[in-house]
Amino acid sequence: MLEYFFIVLGLAMLVLGGEFLVRGAAGLALKMKITPVIVGLTIVSFATSAPELIVSINASMNGHPDIAIGNVIGSNIANVGLILGLTAGIFIMPVVWRAYRFDWWVMIASSVLLTIFIQDYKLTSMEGVILVAGLLSYIIYKIRDNKNQQDAESEVPEGAEKMNPWVLIFLVVGAVLLLRYGAFFLVKGAVFVALEMGIEERVVSLTIVAFGTSLPELAASIIAAMRGQRDIAIGNVIGSNIFNILSVLGFSAMIIDIPVQNPSTVTFDIWWMLGFAFIVWPVMGLVTKGKIGRVEGIFMLSAYIVYIALLI
Repeated sequence: MLEYFFIVLGLAMLVLGGEFLVRGAAGLALKMKITPVIVGLTIVSFATSAPELIVSINASMNGHPDIAIGNVIGSNIANVGLILGLTAGIFIMPVVWRAYRFDWWVMIASSVLLTIFIQDYKLTSMEGVILVAGLLSYIIYKIRDNKNQQDAESEVPEGAEKMNPWVLIFLVVGAVLLLRYGAFFLVKGAVFVALEMGIEERVVSLTIVAFGTSLPELAASIIAAMRGQRDIAIGNVIGSNIFNILSVLGFSAMIIDIPVQNPSTVTFDIWWMLGFAFIVWPVMGLVTKGKIGRVEGIFMLSAYIVYIALLI
């Protein structure tokens, strides 16, 4: 019973740690006169991917590679199917396809690259270097692209720069501790559940772990949509998927090679992730004529439910 509590505790610590890290790191960066564009595109983006990164590194180094890679694949599927689907199912989301066309192509390229890399059932340190190089190229391009300046500024937490510097430092230190031990408890609990229930670690990572590490994105997307900033909700999903592959798996593989132990990851899960990445294009611009409505939201959410049903 204690291990189930570990899962809940780990998820709570990861969500809280991610929030602390976003506010603390962004506030300190702004006080150091770093422009909001750079803060939004680098520090905030890295911070929101921190739960996935810490969980994947922790799982890899403790001999649970299925959790490490399943966490990212499952999170990317959940970001589109669950988060974007649920948000669009509640709120009609106007979208300018041109604003996200480049980012969508980067998401597709990243997804295809990961698919190619794991066909030999491992993700090597050199492949990790390639992913991180792609991440740095993407960030540099976005910073230089002045057209996206307003989007980057709007993603910085409001009021963060006005907080006391010592409070901000406390938030960052607290975030590091919460993320570190939250990842430990979550992985420990997930492994126990897999053994206790006789199911694969891969399934636990693609469902419980992936959903838990995607909670910050879910909360951010719904809050942004409620505030009328629905373009941020869409950009949050696409940006998170890019960072999950290029940053989380890139840095994790650079630290230690990640073997793909379960064949279903290569033959089933990765193709669903690719499919969800591709359907963002028609629902954003090709079919919906400038908006993502409830029909599209229900379609994405239904596709996610089908995937989970087939998985289980």
